[in-house]
Order: sequence, then C-alpha cells, then structure tokens
Amino acid sequence: MGMDANEKRRYQRGEHFHIVAKISRDQKRWKKVSINNLSSGGLQLRSDEKYEIGETVWFDLTIQGFFSEFEINTKAEIKNDIARDGHHIYGVVFLDLSHDKKILIDENIKNDRPIGGDPYVNDV
Repeated sequence: MGMDANEKRRYQRGEHFHIVAKISRDQKRWKKVSINNLSSGGLQLRSDEKYEIGETVWFDLTIQGFFSEFEINTKAEIKNDIARDGHHIYGVVFLDLSHDKKILIDENIKNDRPIGGDPYVNDV
C-alpha cells in the first residue's frame, strides 16, 4: 500500500502547481507564454517568437504553488535557445529576483511535482 499512497500524494501535489506566465520586451505589451521548467535562478520558456541571446525581457508570473499563490515580476535575460519542433525553448536567467521570492520558489518546487510527474529540473 505504501507505494500507492506515495504516488497518489505526489499526483495531488502536482495538481496544485500551476503557472500563468506573461513576457514583455517593453513592460507595456504582455504576451502569454508557456513555461517548461522553473527554478529560483530562472526558467525555460517555450515560444514561437524569436528572442535574441542576451536580450533583456520582463516576466509577470502568477504561481499557484503547493503552499500559496504568489506573483513574481522580474527582469530576466535570454541565455540560450534550443530550437525544437518549430518552437524555440529559451533558457532564461532572472536578474533581479528578491531573496524572499527565490526561497518561495524553492520551497514550492521542493514540495511539488508538475502534472507530468517529472520533477522540475533545476538547471536553466
């Protein structure tokens, strides 16, 4: 029974983790985007739009975590680009995320798993 209970708990936790992400180049026009991975250091962004390596962007993230829902507004830099299936997957590094928000992200990730069942990878 132990294994089943663990799997069930893990699944329920995954259901609680949800991110609504918006990106902007000028902090005026915002566009909804998909996030593949999240860590306190940055995230992996999936987009059809072309961004330049080294480009500065802003993120508005609403994270429905395991403990609470919280918002993060941060400046970030596009670090790399992996083109995959006609989409771009960008590695993004947060530039001005407060220490408190980093801890909040870490705590939620540690206690959670995404819907797919794979743990979030911590490298961007």
